[in-house]
Amino acid sequence: MFRLRRALALSFFILIEFYANIRTTADPPPNTSNAISLNRHGWTVVADSAQPGNEAENILDGHHHTFWHTSWDPTDNPMPHSITIDMKDNYNVHGLSYLPRQDDQDNGNIGEYSIYLSADGTTWGSPAATGTWEDDENLKYAYFSGNSIRYVRLIIQSEAGGRGSWASAAEIEVLSNPDSTGCVSRKMWVVKADSVEKIGEEGHAKNAFDDDPNTYWHTEYYRNESPLPHNIIIDLRDVALVYGLTYLPRNDGVEKGRIGQFTVEYSKNGRTWNTVVTGQWADDATLKSTTFTPTTARFVRFTALTEAGDRCSYISAAEINVLSSKDCSKNRRKHGPSAGAEKIDKVCNPDANDYLPRDKWIVKGDSVEKVDDEAHAKKAIDGDLNTYWHTEYYRKESPLPHNIIIDLRDMAPVHGLTYLPRNDGVEKGRIGHFKIECSKNGRAWDIVATGQWADDDTLKCTTFTPTTARFVRLTALTEAGNRCSYISAAEINLLSAKAPAIHRRKHGRPKISS
Repeated sequence: MFRLRRALALSFFILIEFYANIRTTADPPPNTSNAISLNRHGWTVVADSAQPGNEAENILDGHHHTFWHTSWDPTDNPMPHSITIDMKDNYNVHGLSYLPRQDDQDNGNIGEYSIYLSADGTTWGSPAATGTWEDDENLKYAYFSGNSIRYVRLIIQSEAGGRGSWASAAEIEVLSNPDSTGCVSRKMWVVKADSVEKIGEEGHAKNAFDDDPNTYWHTEYYRNESPLPHNIIIDLRDVALVYGLTYLPRNDGVEKGRIGQFTVEYSKNGRTWNTVVTGQWADDATLKSTTFTPTTARFVRFTALTEAGDRCSYISAAEINVLSSKDCSKNRRKHGPSAGAEKIDKVCNPDANDYLPRDKWIVKGDSVEKVDDEAHAKKAIDGDLNTYWHTEYYRKESPLPHNIIIDLRDMAPVHGLTYLPRNDGVEKGRIGHFKIECSKNGRAWDIVATGQWADDDTLKCTTFTPTTARFVRLTALTEAGNRCSYISAAEINLLSAKAPAIHRRKHGRPKISS
């Protein structure tokens, strides 16, 4: 009897541990519970192998009945296999989801895997995540620390059931976590709603942007129930690169007022609007999200077309966030941009006294065109607007990103950088998205500013928190018009920390104080 009881107890604990392990494997980690799938429009994908009719593009088409499959006729290609996604822009990436083929066939289910990330498609480093997925058709996840990158590569080391050297996938999605580094700072936002309840409760629009899930914006209902649709307009107060929006319904048990069908529009001036996404959310209290092709905008208009349960014509929202390719200021990583980093281009007109002297500088570009043009990096600091630095293009077009490193030859207080595109009418090669880093020794770098410059030949200026540095690195992440992968610069200057600060007028463009 004692042995029987002991055996039953042991069996009981084994079962508990077994089911606990299943639960642990199935549920995402707590900090990734709000991860969202990024919009894949415009993305491209390349695989090391594909069977005709089962091309790699199928993992991005949104159809579960299509799938990518490595070659099996006339011969199988050996493991490992790889599939690489180019998202065409930098995103804060926290994970990946994998849906196996859904046609009741198991061949090619991915078992052991590794995930690599890259900003340029060339340098990959160590894997961001490794693991082994189960041999079934359920949706799989892999999570990792947030990284701002453009390329994601999935390496398949084994087929889950050991049936062969194939790999297959119905859908692969890249995940971002808006709770960490995906939102635009809301500190300076101005919001306006078409309707607000003020008598029955204090349902002001600003309640949807106060970081308090217990408060909420609510349209009018006490004296009269204002009809649908309803909208809320967000003025970001400056231009930002946005790619999505999240919506949290009120979480106090009240179902009425949840948003069902919706549209999201953007505008650069608050008058002309363009629709970027439409959709419909489920009638529950969970965090909702929608993503779209990255768009440069100052204004975002979020319109509720229906109430999710068709119970009423009023609408509510506990929290609304706009997602950006850039990090939120309140969530800077230890080695990320400083709290004072300016991410958006400033229009400025510095004079000679604002610049650091360049006579002793040494500059080095990661790429230089020497065959068709004497476009050395030093031409970006020679004071001649008719000469320019140009990356290689004649024999081969070297890929983005590109960088130029300035050695000041001594420590100096740096407050900003100006960039003048070439002024000979050639548009190709203008810098679009960029980042600026500073270093005291040329080895350890700190990001001080990120942003995007307009696609024109005017002087660009970006300022940041004054930093003492000897080395400054300007990295071009994209070409402004997405026309090519080479970059040029007529002149690059650094602003001294003693330079006058940039101030914004109440109306109009910013100016330099005298």
